[in-house]
Amino acid sequence: MNIALEYILNRPRVIPTLDILKVYEAGYCCLDYISVLHKIRRAKLILRGSGFKNFANDSYRQVYELGDRVYKLWRKDYSDKLNIVGAIKAGFYNQDTTPALLGLIIDINNDCYGYVMYKCNLYVQSRDFNKFIDVLINNTQKSNYVYDDCIPQNCGMYNGQITLLDLESSSPLSERSITICKNLPYRNALENLIK
Repeated sequence: MNIALEYILNRPRVIPTLDILKVYEAGYCCLDYISVLHKIRRAKLILRGSGFKNFANDSYRQVYELGDRVYKLWRKDYSDKLNIVGAIKAGFYNQDTTPALLGLIIDINNDCYGYVMYKCNLYVQSRDFNKFIDVLINNTQKSNYVYDDCIPQNCGMYNGQITLLDLESSSPLSERSITICKNLPYRNALENLIK
């Protein structure tokens, strides 16, 4: 038997932490990292680390497409990986902001290695995006989380709804998160929330 197959068959079971249980409670699943790695061998690579070369925090992220699903993976040392878990736990990511999100990709230690979403139409009309800002503001008020990279290019359309795409671009509401927020109406609303 090959070593990789033996590991997969005999690896310890995942014991969910409180964070992972919150992900389940929010209605999302957790996919096993090793199983996802096997699955994406058949997938089409959409973006590789170099596709993210303009980002200072690039830790080798990759995006794969397989059927009607998109898998975004990163290395274990990717510093923004906890943002998505925090945003789900806080209730910021939900069916209003991320209807295409299926779940997180985790390993046996409950480390997050990425997420999986349904494939989306990447074109979002301006008027729809402007209305979506109100949804984000409402979710920020409820959760105290912010979507830092709030631009139409980081959104898609799924089943007639806008969905956020670059999900590690969330963070707790703070002066820093407001400063880096790219959308002016959203930033102005955030500034009013923090006062």
